[in-house]
Amino acid sequence: MALEKILVIIAIAFVVFIIWGYLEKFVRILFYIGIVALLIIAAISFFIYKDVMDLKESFALSTKKVILVDGDKAIAGFLLNGKDNAIEEYDLEKISYYLSQKDYNKILGSSYKLFIFDISIISDLDEEIIAGQEKIKRDYVISALKSSNLETSLQQKTDLFEDILTGNILDSKATFIFSELKKGNIRVYPETALFKAVKFVPMPFVKDMSKKVFSSLSDKIKSGKIA
Repeated sequence: MALEKILVIIAIAFVVFIIWGYLEKFVRILFYIGIVALLIIAAISFFIYKDVMDLKESFALSTKKVILVDGDKAIAGFLLNGKDNAIEEYDLEKISYYLSQKDYNKILGSSYKLFIFDISIISDLDEEIIAGQEKIKRDYVISALKSSNLETSLQQKTDLFEDILTGNILDSKATFIFSELKKGNIRVYPETALFKAVKFVPMPFVKDMSKKVFSSLSDKIKSGKIA
């Protein structure tokens, strides 16, 4: 009986020894994974911080190009730098071609940032949309912006696009802008660290910073009228 107890104790000790060996290796692996994860987070945080600082220094004084698109077709747009300048029909046709080629660098040109808003974003707004001093039905807004007849001129489309941006999209909650960025209804080029992180890292910090950028864009649009 005593021998059986000794054998049981030895067997238990052996099993514990084996389990401890594997456990020790597992803990060591977790430790290294933790270090790598911390280094990755630190690197991402550094690049986001660097991007935010660059935006703070350059955004206000730089030229921003803002485009409304329907798939690969540029519907309206303007250059924003102190005074808003509407993009002409001929240039919109060139932009449409570059969109089909995904050549965002050509669309950007000499501008600091390119903001592309897909018309699908309007479908995610309320049924009644604020446009200037009045409310307009969402379906009517989409129809007017997509219109290719002479009833809605390019200038009218550009003005309507501006009103929708400032009154509904850019002044909306951070969660709305955050979700639209993730959907691809808002695209920013160059897509630097902050905007890449918004799409893949669900962090409140990134969400708040992206909201501040778009709020700043809204303020710049409101400070001047498209001409």
